[in-house]
Amino acid sequence: MKVENYDEFGDLASTINFREIKRMGNRDFPSVMEMIPATRSGQKTILTTTKADFGINLSQSFFTLQNLTNIR
Repeated sequence: MKVENYDEFGDLASTINFREIKRMGNRDFPSVMEMIPATRSGQKTILTTTKADFGINLSQSFFTLQNLTNIR
């Protein structure tokens, strides 16, 4: 699967490729996410997920703007 992100001018900003679908937590999940910036030739970021837990409980207060902007 591929996702293309565009900036406010309609120009391609980055492409994200998802691959290596694996079964994690009773779900099919892409274990590799590769993000390629459009303006930086030859560069990319690769995230590999080896384990995922989809059954954790998070309170609504976890997703406050303050919590999302604080670096921990």
